[in-house]
Amino acid sequence: MINKYKYNVKIFFLSLIFLLLLTAVFNLIINPYDAFDVPKIEKINKYKPLQNNNRFLAQFNRLIFDDSNNFIIGSSTATTLFQPSQIKLNQVTQQFYNLGIPGQHFFSNYRTIEHLINIKKVDTIILNLDFFNFWIIKKLQKGYEDYRFSKNLNGNNRTFYFVKDLYSLLLSKDVTFHSYETLIENCCSKTGNRKKINLYNTDGSRNTKWYNHLKDDQDYLEAFLDTARSYALKDLTYKSEEDVLSEYEQGAMKYLIKLLKLCHENNIELITVINPLHDTTFYTLYKTGAYEKYINWLEDLHKIYNNYNDFNKTNFIVWDFTLHKYNSQKIS
Repeated sequence: MINKYKYNVKIFFLSLIFLLLLTAVFNLIINPYDAFDVPKIEKINKYKPLQNNNRFLAQFNRLIFDDSNNFIIGSSTATTLFQPSQIKLNQVTQQFYNLGIPGQHFFSNYRTIEHLINIKKVDTIILNLDFFNFWIIKKLQKGYEDYRFSKNLNGNNRTFYFVKDLYSLLLSKDVTFHSYETLIENCCSKTGNRKKINLYNTDGSRNTKWYNHLKDDQDYLEAFLDTARSYALKDLTYKSEEDVLSEYEQGAMKYLIKLLKLCHENNIELITVINPLHDTTFYTLYKTGAYEKYINWLEDLHKIYNNYNDFNKTNFIVWDFTLHKYNSQKIS
């Protein structure tokens, strides 16, 4: 009787292990978030309709396996503006990975760079900034989880920081459900192949072919206006002058100063690019009373770079493409 009980327990656990392994292999092959560098197979996993569903998780997992030493950091704008294959600095073609993550606040950008420096050698960072990265917000965007970083907020290293993410990517209920949806969309959907275009390339940048579904200028305008309207509904809070270095504001300009120091200490070439703004966005800033705050942010940002460069004899470059007076000023 005892032997039969032990046999049944053994069979149960073996079956459970087999089921877990089967689930992990299934999710690894389908790879719905494109978090692993696995072959894309027609009718099985080539099309990733849920690629943007958990972008923070996917991007951080790819960092473990990617051998790049040069990175593009920013929000969704960075994924569109910068195509790694077209970047050429100092007459040398460098391999960049676009680590842009939609909707991210500058605080999470800073934590991302800190994480990068902690897990691998970093040579160059192209940092894409705009005013909306610096809103003082009460809650960080979906996907930001502090356990995901190799250092905690006190600066102490974490050993198994990636375990929870691997579980989320291989064994969780959500990823299994999304793998099933991805498989069905690939093998059984009647959607034409021309519409089955992945949003992201394997280098982290946006796939420009994805925009082909926008048929004319009106479609492009509507897509942009949707974003502009979302700005108008948010609290455009930015504190300037004496408040800018407040220790109580998560993601305030104090993290930009910390970032300059971090790159300086680790001998990283930092190139900062400030986005131009569309007329519709300027109009939104005027209507929400945030235009003056936008100008204050620009002036604060340039002041920080100038002061740091002058005091430390560094050469952190700012490429300012805004329509403000600073767009013709050389920062050295």
